[in-house]
Amino acid sequence: MSFLTPFMLWGALAAAIPIAIHLFFRSRYRTVPWAAMKFLLTSVEQTSRRLKFQELVLLLLRCAVLMMLALAFARPISSVVRGAGRGDAVDAVLVFDTSFSMGANDGDNKTRLQRAKEEAVKIIEELPAHSTVQIITCAGSTTTLLGPRSPANLDQAKHLIEKELDITHLATDLARGVAEAKDVLARGQASNKELYVFSDMQKMGFEQQASELKSTLLEIKEKAVVHFVRCGTRAIKNVAIVGITPQSGVPRPGDRVGFAILVRNTGTEAVENLTVSLAIDGDEKNRETTAIAKLPPKETRAVTLNGKLEKSGLRVLTARVGPDDLDGDNRFDQVVLVRDQINILVVDGNLKESKPAESSSYFLMHALLPVKETERAAYHLQPRVIAARLASP
Repeated sequence: MSFLTPFMLWGALAAAIPIAIHLFFRSRYRTVPWAAMKFLLTSVEQTSRRLKFQELVLLLLRCAVLMMLALAFARPISSVVRGAGRGDAVDAVLVFDTSFSMGANDGDNKTRLQRAKEEAVKIIEELPAHSTVQIITCAGSTTTLLGPRSPANLDQAKHLIEKELDITHLATDLARGVAEAKDVLARGQASNKELYVFSDMQKMGFEQQASELKSTLLEIKEKAVVHFVRCGTRAIKNVAIVGITPQSGVPRPGDRVGFAILVRNTGTEAVENLTVSLAIDGDEKNRETTAIAKLPPKETRAVTLNGKLEKSGLRVLTARVGPDDLDGDNRFDQVVLVRDQINILVVDGNLKESKPAESSSYFLMHALLPVKETERAAYHLQPRVIAARLASP
C-alpha cells in the first residue's frame, strides 16, 4: 500500500488524546465505611463493571475515529482493497498540466512536472489487473490526447509519461483538459472510473473558464472518482528578461554599443544576487555581465551592458539572468540589423537645382554629409534629395 500524502499519517498520533483524557479524568474516590451501604455492595459492583466496559469501548471508538481520519487524509492507494479480478478493473485518465509554471524547481533539483511524473507512475503501478490508462496534456488553449494507442498497455503509458511529457510556454488552463477527460471516461468500459489531475494548482488555471470547469467536474464526479494531485507548494522566485533596447539609433560595424536589458521580477518575493549577461552571436568568452543585489517583486529594472558589433548584417543578441526557480524565461534573444551604410531620402518642396544654396534642404544635406567630397562615397550616411513632385510611395 502507498499513500499520495503520507505526511498526513502523523495525524494518527492524535489517537493518544482520548487516552490521555481518559486517564486524567477517571474517577478518584476513597473508601468510607457505612453500614447501610453494605446491602447495596453487590449491585454497585455489577454496575461498576458495566460502566468500565462501556468507557473502554467508547475510548477505543474515539481512538479508531482519529486514526481512520488520519488514514483517509493520507489517501491510500492499494490494489488489495480494489481486488485483482476483471470486475475490479479501472478506467483511469491522467490529465497533466504542462504550463510554463510546471517547469519551476520545487526543491531537490526536481521540477514540478518531474514530481507529477513520479506520482503518476506510482498510481499506474497500483492499478488492478485489466485496467486502462489514457494520458492528456493541457496548457492554454491546447489539449492533446497522448495515448497510449492501446489503453490497456500500462507499460506504454508509463513510457509516455517518462519520455513524452514536455513543458510548454503557455499559461495554465485546466478546463479544456478536464473536458477532454470527460469524453475519454465516457468511452471506457469498466464500471470503476478515476480521474487524476496533476498540476501546481495555479489560480489562473481555475479562473480561466471557472463555470465550465466546475460543471464538467460535477458531471465527472457522478460517475468517477476525481483526484487532484498538487505538484509543488512553495512560492516561485522568478525573474525574466523582457526586452533589449539599443542605446544608439543605428548600430554600425566595429562600434561598441550599449544595450538596456529589461529585467522583471514576476514573482511575489524579492530575488537577491542576480547576474545579468549579454553576448553577441553566442560569443560567451567576450560576454559582459553585471549584478543586481536585490529586485523587489513585480518591479522591472533596466541595466546597461555593452557589446561590440564586429560585422554588418543580422546579429543575434543573447541576454541571460539568474539564478531563480524557473529557467525557461531566463534567456532572451533579439536580432538587430547592423548596416555599413544607411540610405536617406530627403524630399525638398523648394528644390532649386540651379541655385542649390536657396533650396530648403541645403543645410540639412550638409549636416548629413559632414565630410569632404572625396570621402562621401564611403561615409555611413548616404542622403539623396529629390523634388516633391518626384516623390512617390
